[in-house]
Amino acid sequence: MILLDTNAVVYYLHRVEPYASKVKEILVEREDLAVTLRIVDEVVFTLIRLEAWRKLGVRKLVSCRTI
Repeated sequence: MILLDTNAVVYYLHRVEPYASKVKEILVEREDLAVTLRIVDEVVFTLIRLEAWRKLGVRKLVSCRTI
């Protein structure tokens, strides 16, 4: 079984190369993949912060919480 960590998932979702291609290979080739709820939580948090930064220019966590 392979545990996908937060970085692997974020790199894949945002197509950060060369990591995204390597993660895609693992996703396609393996059936025994796992993530924990903690990893899902970290991915969602990271994606929210990235979108706030890209679309709204929010750089600090305090500013992100007030949106």
